[in-house]
Parts: sequence; C-alpha cells; structure tokens
Amino acid sequence: MRSTRQMRSSVALPMHNSRVTPLGLGAFRVIVHSVPSGHDPGPTGHARRQGATDCHDYDPRQDLRPPRTGGDPQLRQLPDLGHGRGGGGVGRRHHAAHLSRRAENWLRIEESLEVWVAAVFTAEFVLRLWTAPEASKRRSALNCRLRYVGSFLGVVDLVVVVPLCLEQIVPVERDWIDLVGLLPLMKLARFMPGLRLVGTVVKNELRPLLAALSVLAVLLVLVSGGMYVIEREAQPAAFASIPHALWWGIVTMGTIGYGDVVPITAGGKIFASMVMLIGVAIFGIPAGIMANGFASEIKRRDYLVTWRSLSRVPLFQGLDASQIAEIARLVQVQIAPSESVIVRKGEPADAMYFILEGSVEVDVLPKPVTLESGQFFGEVGLIKDTVRNATVTAIEELRLLALGKSDFQRLMKAFPDLAKRIAEIAAGRTGR
Repeated sequence: MRSTRQMRSSVALPMHNSRVTPLGLGAFRVIVHSVPSGHDPGPTGHARRQGATDCHDYDPRQDLRPPRTGGDPQLRQLPDLGHGRGGGGVGRRHHAAHLSRRAENWLRIEESLEVWVAAVFTAEFVLRLWTAPEASKRRSALNCRLRYVGSFLGVVDLVVVVPLCLEQIVPVERDWIDLVGLLPLMKLARFMPGLRLVGTVVKNELRPLLAALSVLAVLLVLVSGGMYVIEREAQPAAFASIPHALWWGIVTMGTIGYGDVVPITAGGKIFASMVMLIGVAIFGIPAGIMANGFASEIKRRDYLVTWRSLSRVPLFQGLDASQIAEIARLVQVQIAPSESVIVRKGEPADAMYFILEGSVEVDVLPKPVTLESGQFFGEVGLIKDTVRNATVTAIEELRLLALGKSDFQRLMKAFPDLAKRIAEIAAGRTGR
C-alpha cells in the first residue's frame, strides 16, 4: 500500500499551508493543511485515509467539508452559500438564522391573529346572548337566552368560542390548535339558507331516517358475520373476527369496494355479490327519504311565501287565515320578464292575475292604465265569460299569482263576499 507521502505527491498538492484554486464554473477554494508528524487526524479523516487504497480513492478536500449528519434536518439540506475558508458553513448559518427570524415573525403574527379572532367571536357570542330577549317579547329574558344557547346556532357559537378562549389560557398541542381553527366554518350555517334547509329536512325526517339506519346496522352485522364464517379459514388475518369483517361489510354494502379485503373462496364471492345487491337497495332508502323530505319542505316554503303574498293583496284583507290558505292552494306563482305581453286583446280569458311585484300597463281607451303591486287584472273576461278586452304588458319584471278559470269559479261560489267585491271592481273598470 502506498504511503501518505506518496499519495500526496501523486495528487500534486503542496505539503504546507497553501491554496489550490481549481478553474471552471462554480469554482471553490480548498485549504490543505499539512499534518504534523504524530498528529491524529481525527476519526473521520483517519477512517477515510485508512480505507484509501489508491490516490484516486482519497480526496483531501473531504476532510475540510462540514459534516452532513446531525443537527437540524433543514440545515443539512442548505447549500454551501459562502466561498473561501469556512464559507459554506457561514452561509448555512446565516441562511438558517434568516429562516429562524422569518419563522418567529410569522409565529408572532399568527398568535396575534388568534387572539383577535378569539376576541371577535367571544364578543359576538356575548352580544347575541345579550340581545336574545329581543326576539320574543312573550318570554322572559332568561328563557330567551337559554333558548338561544340551546339552539343549533347557539351551540355552534359556543363550540367555536370555548376552544378559542381555552387555547389562550391552557397550552395545547399545535395539531389541536389547527383543528380549533376550522370550527368557525360552522358559523357559515347562519348565512347559508341551504344548510338550514338540510337541517330542517333531517329534523322533519328523523324518524324514518333512524328506522332505515337501524335496518342498515342490523344487516351490516349479519353480512359481516356471514363472511367471517365463510372466509375465516382462507384468510385468518383479514377475517380474524366479526369486528374485523365489519370493514369489509361497510365497503361492500356501500358499493365502494376499496379492494384491500376481498373474498377468495367461491362461496365468499357468491355471498359478496348478493351483499352488494342488497347494499344498493338499502342505501337507496335514506336517499329516497331525504329527496322526498327536500321536495316536501320546498313545497311548504313556497306555500308559505304564497300565503304571505296573498295576505298583502288589498282584495283579500278581510279574509281570515283559513280562507287565504284555501286561495293559496289554488293560485300558481308565475314570473314574467320586462316588456312581455301577459294577456292579449281578443284571446280567450282563461285566468286572472294578482300582481305581487312589478307593474303592468293595460292598453285601454282613452289612455293606458298602470297597475302596480297589490292590484289584479283579467277578471272581466272570467266574470262575463268572454274574450280579453285589453292587452296587458309588463313594464318591468313581474311576479304574479295566476288563478285559473275553473278555480276562479269555485272561489266565487265558496266566498260570495269576495265575488261581490271583484264584480264591483270589474264593473267600475268596464264603465271607464
């Protein structure tokens, strides 16, 4: 084996303190120190020298490179930013200090934001709790506040506020802080009518939903137990017990089929096929219940909107709630764009219209007449059972309630006072 002196001479490096500057892109400087006689080069350098069997096996510059092991993992990945003696280490330390300062600045900003968010949400909760009695004058202030705290939105406000306040007092893990930061998203339910609609539907259909879920839970246990009996000998690890088989039952009945646990026996495959068909039928029951609930709730809300609109029509001011409800079942809501013709002169009269929003122009002599919200038109042709005597055009976008001819005749028989009032208004119009 060649000596260290021979190796040094073969790579043409000086023995004493001097600089070697290789040329080329990304040039660097290496300081090579001669090792005095009897000096221990250290375990790292010594190990590398002992393992060198050729001049090309050992690079003296390796002894001068800073170690890449230990310390901060991020620092180990930093590039050599400096040049010259110790330049790489200095650059890394400078870059690490810069990153540390930036991290501290962001941490201070984040902590300040957390304090402000907690303060804002706490103030909102206190104000809502304080003003809760304004919602009802018939209940006591304490009762109104308790009802608010027990309501869905009150529980959401409380669930958001309590963790944010405790976070400022009790030290918790960072993961829990991040989770708490997601809770304010629940407050969007107050400003999103669609979420409230979902909650109302679930509340209205809770009993049939619970019944369907109970049947689903029983079937899940049964099919998981059946697959456990069939596959436990072929796959003892995957089907070690019925609880282990529940995972297969859930993904199979839900027709998801991740493929991590599958039957391999012929009986297991046949049984799994039947379970998938059962799962399609069972999972369709809650979906059908929710769909029917949505349709019923939307229809109910439309009916309430129609009822409130009819109650504001001057013609129906003297009617009680049940009479208005009867009329609300007969009328249909219609939307007409601006400048559209609602009825045309000479056409058969098939309905009368109540204006909820917007205005129309009735083309009559000696000059056109404008009708606005709360008024109606089209009754003359229904009373006299004749064609339209005027053209009615929308001045702006209209929201109307249309009452068909057969429903109009039924309404006139059911409410004689209302029929008399409509006839008087129609006579006054035709007399102009």
